[in-house]
Amino acid sequence: MMMEASRSQFTLLPKHRSPIETMKNSTSRAKLKSALVIGLQLAEKGVDGLPIPGVKGCIGGILKIIEQEELREANVETFNGLVTIIQGFREVTVERLSRERNIPEDLKSDVERLAKKLRDIPGRYEERVGQPSRMKRLKDFVSASDHAKALNGLGEDLKNAVQEFQTSLLMNIQLMEQRREDDRLIDKLPVERKAFYNAHHERPIEVCEPDTRVSLLADVAEWAEGTGPNHPGILWLNGRAGVGKSTVAKTLANRFDEAKILGGSFMFSKPNGVTDGSKVFMTLSSQLAHHLPEFRDHLVAAIREKENAIGAEISQQFKYLLAAPLYKLQSPPLTVMILDALDECTSETLTPVLTAIVENITRFPFLRIVVTSRPENSIRAVFQRFADHIREVDISNIPTSEDISKYLRRRLREVCTRLMGETEQNHAWPVNKDLASLVHMANNLFIFAATVVRFVGDEWAAEPQCRLDTILHGHNADDQDHPLSSLDFMYQEILRHALPRGAASVFARFQAVVGTIVLSQYPLSVNKLADLLAPNYSAADIKHALKFLHSVLIVPEDDNTEALQVYHKSFADFMTDPKRCTLTEAYLPLSIHHTRLCLRYFELAESIFGTLSTGDLSVDLDAASDMLDNWVYHLFALEEQAKTSGDKMDEAILALSDRVQALSVLIAENKNQSNRLTSAKGFSFVVQLITGVGIISGMS
Repeated sequence: MMMEASRSQFTLLPKHRSPIETMKNSTSRAKLKSALVIGLQLAEKGVDGLPIPGVKGCIGGILKIIEQEELREANVETFNGLVTIIQGFREVTVERLSRERNIPEDLKSDVERLAKKLRDIPGRYEERVGQPSRMKRLKDFVSASDHAKALNGLGEDLKNAVQEFQTSLLMNIQLMEQRREDDRLIDKLPVERKAFYNAHHERPIEVCEPDTRVSLLADVAEWAEGTGPNHPGILWLNGRAGVGKSTVAKTLANRFDEAKILGGSFMFSKPNGVTDGSKVFMTLSSQLAHHLPEFRDHLVAAIREKENAIGAEISQQFKYLLAAPLYKLQSPPLTVMILDALDECTSETLTPVLTAIVENITRFPFLRIVVTSRPENSIRAVFQRFADHIREVDISNIPTSEDISKYLRRRLREVCTRLMGETEQNHAWPVNKDLASLVHMANNLFIFAATVVRFVGDEWAAEPQCRLDTILHGHNADDQDHPLSSLDFMYQEILRHALPRGAASVFARFQAVVGTIVLSQYPLSVNKLADLLAPNYSAADIKHALKFLHSVLIVPEDDNTEALQVYHKSFADFMTDPKRCTLTEAYLPLSIHHTRLCLRYFELAESIFGTLSTGDLSVDLDAASDMLDNWVYHLFALEEQAKTSGDKMDEAILALSDRVQALSVLIAENKNQSNRLTSAKGFSFVVQLITGVGIISGMS
């Protein structure tokens, strides 16, 4: 059916009405020649513009012959036929190919062969007319029968070359249509594009500085290329917060991509809203389909056969959308996949994802999977069951003093040049003694070094050396009992500068603003945060509260679209740990802030549904869903906090039960009365409310 459609749509030589039926006078003949020359010129321009280097200039020789010939009555029909051929060639071949974004390689080869034939036509024309002088041949051309035959032969050659191309064109058109249909199937996969290693983010992960992590990166490359029946297919790079795991992961992804062996990447990140493990295998399958054409074909077949695997349980996704197509590969090349920051994956999806990988890795000896994470017990428990398949590297134990020294030297010089100008003295800054002290304080933590650079380079702050002295002279460099002691000191100093002794209102604003940024489920823009904290704090209040926190928080210039985020999860860990954050005004008690946010989100949901009941058609139902989603998130956090610390649920939360019931009734009434609140949407709201009630009841 598709072929029939293609034939009718792409007939190579359409039956155009002849521009002229007879050419009895010189004016009409001149018009015909002009039409042919213009047609050839347009065809030449179109062909030269195709994304196929080998076709450029293929019509030039034919155009040159036609421009030199004098059209007379004897060869009008030949010229007339050439007009038809060129018109069809332009419309069917050139214009059709010009609209294609991705021309298959087979079709490119066919077009290049056609171009070669078009280049050969002028040579055969020369052979037909013999070798008398060119000027004589041009002068006598149309009155000589052998010249008329030669011109007619040129037309036949052109017609045959184009018609011969028609078959392959029709076949390739069919293949392109099939490819588009396949693309539509693959596009059904709910891919998490923010998880790609090269995705755009407001705070992109950096790659390793030049000449750093040399040994580690070389070791990973050697592991990836290793072979043998007992070669571990999984590499687990783990380490404590701040040692640079994600930087290493991105560097590896970049290098493997350049080497054309990267099959896919999934970079978890709570600040970027990438925590859902249910999209891991669909995202990796989509990326792998672009990397391996054979895998793509098998994936399309799998989706056609088992379309309900999309969105199914994680184990089923792995089985049908990744494992099955991989298993069918005939001669698969070495392929590397990277999962970064796996510890930031939601707890309910982490174990199924990891289990599916480790249980099946030995089936695919060509596959290498790099996993980076903190050494969490939940991850270690799965890996220990399959220890023979996994190589573990604790990068916290890899000496990095030299690498951190290189990083600090380069970045601090950049800061000094930016703030103080380019001078010989600034080029030698910081002095070696200060640099050595910073490296010692870093204690293998790259996040400490990165925070120092941002703290010293803060444009709102004092000159760089004063900031550096604050770090160097305020902390006992020999106090390294705890691996995070220097980092904790660094964070503490930043907070002291941001929270000078002042009014209680300043501390309250800090708690509300920073507490919400640190503990929110998803990052918020300044204006979204202002809406959440209204009427107590405005966007201006928020930016003022964050004025001296730019070294630990991302504060974008755009208040509307870009999100406020912590630079590194270690800062959130510090702020919520009373044993580490000893600055009372800065410490963020988890139960207090989750309670505050839980109540606020429910209040906003009530307000939205209350407006809906009045018949207001401007109500944002998606916003209502977001409010309930965040309400449930903070309820879960309170439940978890109660389990781990023994904190009791706040009475205000327990008292929500009656309000939840009232809101459920309101939703039910609107479901029956409003065209906007469909049954499906209303049902999803009720599910969120039931989930919340279940948590509250369990904690009562």
